[in-house]
Formats: sequence, structure tokens, C-alpha cells
Amino acid sequence: MDIIEALLNRKSIRYFVPYTIPQDDVALLMECTRWAPSGRNTQPWEFLVVDDPDHIRQIYDFGWPGYAQGANVCRFGDASLLVFFLGNTQCFLAAENLTLAAYGLGYGSCMIGAFDQERTKALLGVPRNQRMRLMVAVGVADEERSNQARFTDTGQTLAEALPYPPDTRKRLHELVHHGAYGAPYAELGEGRTRAPLVGGFKRGG
Repeated sequence: MDIIEALLNRKSIRYFVPYTIPQDDVALLMECTRWAPSGRNTQPWEFLVVDDPDHIRQIYDFGWPGYAQGANVCRFGDASLLVFFLGNTQCFLAAENLTLAAYGLGYGSCMIGAFDQERTKALLGVPRNQRMRLMVAVGVADEERSNQARFTDTGQTLAEALPYPPDTRKRLHELVHHGAYGAPYAELGEGRTRAPLVGGFKRGG
């Protein structure tokens, strides 16, 4: 799969259908995850893979302390995997590798930073002094429900919004400085918000 296509078309999946990911795919996902860059190659992370459906449902049922449970919350109770990232902030680099690798294999994913750390640690035997930076839910996407959740607050119907999400990303000229802060990069245009799709999500069933 073309890396540009993956970068521009990967999206957060908020609903999943029950599915058991083959262990060969799990191993490949984690191999891609561990090859993320890190300062001085210190690899300051550990990964905890949870594939027990009962544990996944329990963690989902713990809720999201201090986080609004609106339409855009990831309903990860039916995800195939939860991958927890333990370590410093460089964990987010590894998590990005995981989401791109999942997309490349046809799976949906969602980074989740708000979850009940204390009860999750107790359930999974994680030492209290360990920092769980985030988790990533991975599984077969329920794409229709995910799209409906994604466009809830746009004022558009699903037919109007698809096949591509509404353009809510900031423009390049709003983000890129050239040479000095506040100096625009005059040659930057609007940028390419999407690349041609060469892959797709797996189907359940």
C-alpha cells in the first residue's frame, strides 16, 4: 500500500464488529509498532496487547472519567485488540505506526487517551507506578456506524459528507512558517487532502 494513501486516508474508527484477528496479523502489527523512531534509539516503551473479549468489554464498561461521552467517543467494546502503550511521550510515535499498519492490513483503529487507568491497571496487573500513555483499539471497522458518528456535528447528511469527510483540517498556510515564526511559506497551496484509495477496510462476517 502506498504510504501517502495511508497517511491521507486513515481515519479513526469508533465502532467495530466482533472479529478475531489472526495471530500472524497481530505479530505483524506489533512488529511495525516496535520499529517506530525514538530518541537515540532508546525505545522507551512497552506494549500490552489485550485480546480477551471479556477484558476488552470490562475496560469499555469502566467508562471515561472526566471525558464527555458524546457521539464521537470510540465504542471499542467490540474491538479485536486493545494495545496499551507504557512509557514516555515517545509512545505516540509507536502508536501512529500501529494505526498505519492496521490500515495497511485493512483493519480500523482509534487512539484513545481517556480511560479509567486505575481500574484498568488492576484488571491487567500493571504496576501502579507505570504510566499508561494511551491505548489503541484495533479491529474490523463498522464503517457505516463510524461514519455516522464522525459526521454527527457537521450539519451535513451522511450522503452529503461521503465519500470524504468534511474539510475540517487547517490549511497549510495556517500551520507552516518559513525561516522565521510568522513568515508564511508563499509557495504552499491548499495541499492535497486525500489520495486515491488503493486499499479498504476488511468486512466482518
